[in-house]
Amino acid sequence: MENKYYDFPRIFKKDRKWNMIMGVRGNGKSYGAKKHCLERYFNHQEQFIWVRRTKTQLEPTANSWLADMVNDETITSLVPKGFGLKTSKKHIMLYKLDNSKVKVKDVIIGYFIPLTTQQNFKSVSYHNVATVIFDEFLTFEGYLSNELFRFQELMSTIERDRENFKLFLISNNVSIDNIYFNALKIDISKIEPMIPTNFDGIGCVEICDTKSLKLAKAYKKTLSNWFGSKTGYNEYSEKGDWILDDLTFVGKIKGMKKFKYNCVINGVMFGVWEYANPIKKYTIPLLYFSRQVNPDGTTYSLMKQDFTGGKSEITILDGSFVPVWIDEIKSCNITYENMEI
Repeated sequence: MENKYYDFPRIFKKDRKWNMIMGVRGNGKSYGAKKHCLERYFNHQEQFIWVRRTKTQLEPTANSWLADMVNDETITSLVPKGFGLKTSKKHIMLYKLDNSKVKVKDVIIGYFIPLTTQQNFKSVSYHNVATVIFDEFLTFEGYLSNELFRFQELMSTIERDRENFKLFLISNNVSIDNIYFNALKIDISKIEPMIPTNFDGIGCVEICDTKSLKLAKAYKKTLSNWFGSKTGYNEYSEKGDWILDDLTFVGKIKGMKKFKYNCVINGVMFGVWEYANPIKKYTIPLLYFSRQVNPDGTTYSLMKQDFTGGKSEITILDGSFVPVWIDEIKSCNITYENMEI
């Protein structure tokens, strides 16, 4: 039987310390994460932390966090008889339902933490926290100053030396040009959709480019679907296109290509090739930047740290190529094999 929402246990079974889940909008990634957190608490007494980037983003999340959980029998059946679930600005809690004179202190199940205030939590002990969810980790609105440092500070505070700790980063497909992909050197072109892909022996990445049949059929009946079909929004929400990425000059080139040289920038090597302009009346060759390199060809580097001086005959550029590239870009004469380049 097909799951209506994203099947969270699928990536959890990979048993990796950190996990990225990205994909089409509204396929239940956040819902699955919430359900997973509650199940882990009631079955294993593990607390969790729900992270958003700012306090402004986190407050409405906290207010509505339980709204879609109250009708899920798989969750409500786990709640002890006589108790209920509630949220505050900082916590998800288990509380006693009746008004008897015997007072029972609310039990904290999970925490809400905005990344902007991570410094305030450095001395707090989270010894029962085993799961951290960073929801909407890719953003339309820009990243924080020193965000990666802030995030690692928070993780260091929470994880300590616990072996059962797991991090989940969840987002829609916003842009592959982001600080997390760049820092971790994640190449999306090497990840097959809908299959959790092991990364570097410690992580796992999954891209969900489709919704379940149930969700897809339900969406087709909505006004949002009608608007989305007119505006192009459905390419992002239904087909998983990276909404901020312009693919006009991106794609693999078929046909004959002539090798010019290799380049290395920040340790990443790519090949620069020439190919014939598909518009016959233009005779000037176009440039194609590709991950395909020529190991026997001349290789240039733009940065000193990329220069090895070894047998690969890497030469440090004097900057003369950069204006040439700029002119080619302005003339729309460059095609890139993929967005990573």
